[in-house]
Amino acid sequence: MVGHHLYDKKSYYFLGNELDNIITIAKQVSEDFHQWNGGSRQTCTIDDFIEYVELYYPDKHTLILNLYDKKQRLEIKLSQLQRALPEGEA
Repeated sequence: MVGHHLYDKKSYYFLGNELDNIITIAKQVSEDFHQWNGGSRQTCTIDDFIEYVELYYPDKHTLILNLYDKKQRLEIKLSQLQRALPEGEA
């Protein structure tokens, strides 16, 4: 099991410690997702992860609903934090 950031911590460093931004998943699932998304150095968002889960795990209805709930909360935090950052840091 690993902690997986829904918005990658490099591009979205200001969400790095937000609990809603991290989920616990099997290490293999995290590795498969990053490979599917173009590598672990690629920027990724919760939308990418939702797309991956809906494609490969469509029967995981509870997880998908949970991800959409997290997306709503994270979008609010993202808009609040981006407004508070000095220009050029977003």
